[in-house]
Amino acid sequence: LAGAGGSGKSTMTAAAISRGWQTTGDDFVLVSKPPDPVSFPIFDVMKLTGMAEGMFAEQADRALNPARAPGEKALIPLSANAAENFARSLPILAIFSLELTGEQSSRIETFSKEATVAALAPSTMNILRTAMPETLEQCSSLARNLPTYRLLVGNDPLEGLSTLETFMRQDNWG
Repeated sequence: LAGAGGSGKSTMTAAAISRGWQTTGDDFVLVSKPPDPVSFPIFDVMKLTGMAEGMFAEQADRALNPARAPGEKALIPLSANAAENFARSLPILAIFSLELTGEQSSRIETFSKEATVAALAPSTMNILRTAMPETLEQCSSLARNLPTYRLLVGNDPLEGLSTLETFMRQDNWG
């Protein structure tokens, strides 16, 4: 999952964990080079705030910062609280760029390779400032070598995850 801050990556990760999916992390992961890219964990913390804290209260209740200020993100250690869902590595089969729509239902559209790079690169390059050309090339290589989609998430992240599950079953991904 790729997207700008506030696009729903953490909320969708929490939804996926609640349904038994595996993850290698929230926000940033290490990705090997194509043609068969694999995701590896870097950080062990998922961050939830606002609506996601209420929807996934069981996860938010395990936050490292229980006395957080209103609006502060709940920092939830994945390996301690979702150990069965926290994988050492996972193959990457496609890139889904997230966008919150607030609409009644979610949908998936094909997404251009260029738009996918635009979704992947900015936050990654801001973190890895000393390796910008290499990071841009890696993001471009991933987009060139994988199917790219836009997941337009409606007003219910669990319904958005159901849309993703249906799409994956239809394409025989699992």
